Order: sequence, then C-alpha cells, then structure tokens
Amino acid sequence: MVFEENLRPEAFKILVSRNLFRQHQYMLDTTSLALEHLPNVRLFGTYIRELNAIATAGLCATAGQYRNEPASINTSNHQPPHHTEIEDLIGDLCVDVSKHWGQTDPIDLAAYVIWKLTWIHPFVDGNGRTADAVGYSVLCRKLGFMLPGANPIPTYWHANRDKQYYQALASADSQMPSLPQGPEDLSDLLGRALINQLSSIP
Repeated sequence: MVFEENLRPEAFKILVSRNLFRQHQYMLDTTSLALEHLPNVRLFGTYIRELNAIATAGLCATAGQYRNEPASINTSNHQPPHHTEIEDLIGDLCVDVSKHWGQTDPIDLAAYVIWKLTWIHPFVDGNGRTADAVGYSVLCRKLGFMLPGANPIPTYWHANRDKQYYQALASADSQMPSLPQGPEDLSDLLGRALINQLSSIP
C-alpha cells in the first residue's frame, strides 16, 4: 500500500515521520554492531538501499530500488546522472570511501558521502533522508564510536533544511570535490550540526 502525498497528505506526513524514526533506529543498530563486530566494513550499496527502503516504505512503490527513470531536484539546477549509471556510480562511491578511509577527516568523509549520494540521486524518493543517514553512519564508524547527544545530525537536518544546506550542496556540485578533501561548505555545516548534537549532552 502506497500513501500518496497529494491523495492522503495526513497519512503521508505521519508515515514519513514514523519511517524516519525506524530508519534512524536501524542505522544506529547496524552502525553499533559494525563498530563492534565488523570494524573493517566501510560502505556497500546494499546498505544504502536498505536505508532507503525503510525511509520510503509505504510512500514509494520502488522503495529501496534504484530509479529506472530520469530525475530532477526541486531545490537544485543539478541534473542527476542517467539512471543506467547509478549502480556503477554507487560502486565507485563505496570504493572511494574505502580507499581514502585512513587519510580523510571524519567530517570531510561524511560530508562527501552526503553530497555524492545527493548528486547521484539514486532513488525516486527519500534521497536526502538516505544520504543523511548513510553519512552519519560513516561519521560514527570513522570516529570509532557512536556519537552521544539527544539531537542527532540526521534528525536535526531533516527538521532544519535551510538555504545554507542547499547552497552548500550547490557549491559542491559546481566544484565536484574528490577525496581525501571533502566539500568545504557542507563540511562546515556538518561540523556545526555536530556541535549542536554534542551540546545537547547534559
């Protein structure tokens, strides 16, 4: 069953919120387990698809599947890659993360993952929610521990999508950054969101 926003807006809104909670819990559980039992695991396309499937369950008929059609982004002039390129681009992203893991700053690495996933725009829906969750998981695993704080970055960013966020993504689109350097403006925003999370610790 799919709750379309234009037909059942109230049900859609409720499901978005509940899915976001479920996605966050799954991301926390898998990241914590990976830190303890799979310390050398970096990033895989299957994990990205799992997080999208949870975020868009009941909202999108192709939840967790790469799009098979052209895409556009309402908040950007960027034209996402052709859908036939997605699987290779995701594979390249995972290879880059693994290759530069040891030489890239945690904030820069997470910001790069968030930007690149948004740039690829691999799914019909939930790309931003998925990118934020994946980036946060990468950040925690790169740091080597689960970040404390009552206002975690993905939740904070979902509630505070502002002009600076989209400008940082647009700036990265124009620069096309590569690892080990991250997208500077997005790294700065991510650093500030991290400070916001840590400041919520009693």
